[in-house]
Amino acid sequence: MDFLKGYLVIEIKGNALERFITQIIESDIRLQNVKRIKKDYYKAEIYASDFKRLRPLVRKRLCTVKIVHKRGLIFLLAKLKKRFLLVLAIIFFISVLWLASSFLWFISIEGLDKIPEARIYFILAKNNAKKGVMKTSIDLDSLEKKLMKEEPRISWVNLEWQGTRLYVKIVEKKIIEKQKAGNIIAKNDGIIKEIIVMKGRALVEEGDTVTAGQTLITGLSDAEGNKERARGIVRANSWYEATASAKLKCKQAVYTGESRKLIVIRTGSKYLRIPEPPSYNKYIVTKTRKRILTGRNYNFPIEFIIEEYKEVKYFKYVRKKEVALFMARERALNNILTKLTQNCVIIDIKSTVKSIKNNKVKVKVLMKTEENIAIYPLDKEGIGE
Repeated sequence: MDFLKGYLVIEIKGNALERFITQIIESDIRLQNVKRIKKDYYKAEIYASDFKRLRPLVRKRLCTVKIVHKRGLIFLLAKLKKRFLLVLAIIFFISVLWLASSFLWFISIEGLDKIPEARIYFILAKNNAKKGVMKTSIDLDSLEKKLMKEEPRISWVNLEWQGTRLYVKIVEKKIIEKQKAGNIIAKNDGIIKEIIVMKGRALVEEGDTVTAGQTLITGLSDAEGNKERARGIVRANSWYEATASAKLKCKQAVYTGESRKLIVIRTGSKYLRIPEPPSYNKYIVTKTRKRILTGRNYNFPIEFIIEEYKEVKYFKYVRKKEVALFMARERALNNILTKLTQNCVIIDIKSTVKSIKNNKVKVKVLMKTEENIAIYPLDKEGIGE
């Protein structure tokens, strides 16, 4: 209400100001946020419409009243009236953006594997969902049903608006093929520890050394001559090897305490930075994104990004050899762990220093495991468990 009516920030100077303020209140003139700065100096807020009523009271006393700031809608409109063309340009710009955001300009399709993307675009265009049409003319629920009906390979579909972009998320039907006859092969090299045959005939024994791709269990033929698919578990000891390095001489970034924030206005592929980025030699940037007028199926096409530039300086330091060796060993271990399957049990880990030269230490890690190495060709995980 204060903003709509308009108010003034005033300063009052003179003698016996407490009595003067009391007279103002008794005259039914509303003062707000009265602050005493000094004994003879006060600040307060008053409605613009009440300011003229102060004149008779000021004349009777040895004090002065001065306007410091003008706040409110009436003053804002007065300023804008002087810049009519600028206001008109802003209104025109926002109107164009709003009008442009009411049309479909982009289509993104996710989840396709077997279905050609062109097929989905064809169905969408056939049902009036194509670039340049009004978003209000597209019924998403109806369009989802038509996609399901016209393309039987779709199991689930979801359409949603994100600004001027139509997102099409699709899940295809998966056809489960009948299992074909096949042998069980070794996933990787190893020494057989245990073999359990459920179907078929074992071609290896406990204690045998096998190589990746070697047939472990073969399927048998039934009475009609059809070969059945082999099934079984083959546990073996396998070895994994990895090498990693770490630097001895390093650089570390340290904040100087200097930083600056700026606002970036993004519209499509265009960016406007206010003000310009700082002229730091070295810096780290963090970004915070904020959209306005965001709804469930609508995003305003203007995005505000707050970029914070923090100045840094890099300091060189020498890492202890023990620390570098530990880091290299951990990196090598992580490289091996990414290759292990869920049924893998780690038996032993050995690490050796491969070299220390050229500002680097290299460590070699050898890991012994026990796991099910039985797979069908083209499979990645062990089977039978």
